[in-house]
Amino acid sequence: MTSKRSNKKAKKAAKRKVQTRKQKHLQAEQRSRFLIEDVVDEAMQRIEEGDFRTAERILSKLKKKHGGNPLIFYGLGVLEAFKENFSRAIGYFNSATDLRPDLVEAHFNKAVAYQQDADISNAIRAFQKVVEYGEPDNDLVEAAQDKLDIYGKTMKEMYNLTIETFTEAQDLFEAGFALMDNREWEKAIGKFQQAIEKNPHFSQPYGNMGMCYGFLGEKQKSLDALDRALEIDPGYEPAIFNRMAVEALEEGQKLNVPMKEIRYKGVS
Repeated sequence: MTSKRSNKKAKKAAKRKVQTRKQKHLQAEQRSRFLIEDVVDEAMQRIEEGDFRTAERILSKLKKKHGGNPLIFYGLGVLEAFKENFSRAIGYFNSATDLRPDLVEAHFNKAVAYQQDADISNAIRAFQKVVEYGEPDNDLVEAAQDKLDIYGKTMKEMYNLTIETFTEAQDLFEAGFALMDNREWEKAIGKFQQAIEKNPHFSQPYGNMGMCYGFLGEKQKSLDALDRALEIDPGYEPAIFNRMAVEALEEGQKLNVPMKEIRYKGVS
């Protein structure tokens, strides 16, 4: 009987020790989180003051000590955005939102960085994430919804497109661009044609399609596509230069020189 009581007491004591360790661990995690927030806030203050070197030193030291904390990646993203390194900023914001999808500040700043990089389709997606994860009365949510409303209205009035159709066309173009990078000309043409079916109002899919036809040795099809690109946008420089290169070819002769290309950005 005494042995049973002793065993029960031992189990209870062990359980209390486990609970105590858990509590201490949670408290330590909480202290660490508050510490990181305070240090990131300090770095943000330095960034606003234009002291990028000190901010970078603070955030790099924090990253070395605490690894993949989303707030650290967010801070690094803000730093790169202030330095106008928008591609690097987007990379850091992506790291932050991968680790913490509900970090609306990172989604919002990512959207602004995409805007600065003239990538409207991905800016729209990032603003949509702000609305998805944020509270309705959050200032960033309201600002993001205002941006989405403006984009929706502009696309409807100018091109009779919905935001959804616009981003679908962007996805198809990006798929074509990747195939083009791999020199899969026929498959790339197919994706560009699908993008044009969704959104016929932009010159870049036609321009890149013209390049693909040129690499295949189909001169007339190449010229037709480039002419259509220039019909939509007479100032589209890559199409102007590429057309001159294609014009010099014989039918059946393939392009074998570097070509100018531009990524499909969309409405600015």
